[in-house]
Amino acid sequence: DIDYTCPALKSYLGNAVKWTQVCVEVLENFQRTSRDLNLRTGSLIQFNYRLPDAIFRFYCEQYGDAETFFCIHSANGYQNYFANFSTNVSTKGIMRNMTRFPETRSGSFPVPSDFQAYFRKHEKFAPIILNDAIGITKVKRSTEGQKVRPEDAQQALDRILKWRENGGNVACAFGKVVCDSGVPYDGGPAHTNMKDWLNHTIDAVRDSKTLLLLKPHPHEYKEEIACFLNQYFFDLIETDIPENVILSGHRWFDINDLKEFVDLGLIYNGTTAVELGVLGIPSVLCSHFAPVDYPVGHVSPFDKADYEAYVRFEKKAEVSPRLQEQSACWLQLMGSNEVTLDYRYHARQITNKVLYPSWWFPEDIRNYLIKGDPAVTELANRAIL
Repeated sequence: DIDYTCPALKSYLGNAVKWTQVCVEVLENFQRTSRDLNLRTGSLIQFNYRLPDAIFRFYCEQYGDAETFFCIHSANGYQNYFANFSTNVSTKGIMRNMTRFPETRSGSFPVPSDFQAYFRKHEKFAPIILNDAIGITKVKRSTEGQKVRPEDAQQALDRILKWRENGGNVACAFGKVVCDSGVPYDGGPAHTNMKDWLNHTIDAVRDSKTLLLLKPHPHEYKEEIACFLNQYFFDLIETDIPENVILSGHRWFDINDLKEFVDLGLIYNGTTAVELGVLGIPSVLCSHFAPVDYPVGHVSPFDKADYEAYVRFEKKAEVSPRLQEQSACWLQLMGSNEVTLDYRYHARQITNKVLYPSWWFPEDIRNYLIKGDPAVTELANRAIL
């Protein structure tokens, strides 16, 4: 939620609007000049969903061409997921012609068709890949440092297990850091945004045999990551909460704990979709870009009525029979050089901690001047070919 009467926000947005207007003028000039000189033109940006950078993507989608006038997204890739905040400096890089692949939201994720090709190529090794991927789901992102489960978490677990013993089903809805939805546009087939999804999910389980666990993102209260939020996942709740809904603490359960008692995952968007896939927990993906980012075999609703049928277990989530293997292969692909390549050279932040001023890595520069770098060549080819 945004309070547009905030004086500081007015100034911030005003500057963003001015820069965006300037960028449009630059783009129009670029296009005229490139057309007159018969030149291919690419605009390299780092934030393809945040103004003013995003205007380059949107402009090229509407007025450009994937071959002659296009937008290139450059980013760190998905390195921090695997690094788990062990470093502040990125050592990876990606490039993608976003005008050629407008269906994707970021260059950091594989194009779904590329992932499917990767899976077909590696599917005979899928059981081995799955065995390796299980370890990723055991990373303690929520309960790190805890030796004993908190008393309120244990009470909730006892209630959940009893609910299942009595024939009920358990669904878990996974929250995101509310301002961390990097998408060109919001919404999905059944919901206009994450708030709509959350409140509809709560309303959908009323008077049902579904016990709903609402699990906030563990990073909400890690200030070095979330950077002092002023709104949290549970703040989006506007409807009254029925007795069959449990609001989980941030440090109650890790993903791996859920395999013992969660029958269905409810996900707006997030890598949780892949982790649940590795664990074999079927899930409903609700954001438009969720099945594009994570094409591992989960289901998506057609509309709100269809979503309610899933949540109330009146309709079975018919996921891919190879959900676990596909999820494991997705993780392997994301950690490989086929999506994100080695690239350091200068200090780029990998977390929300600002690195300023940036600096060069002289040894990387020297090695490049002497030996070259196939990764740099590949990144350049992705940008211009």
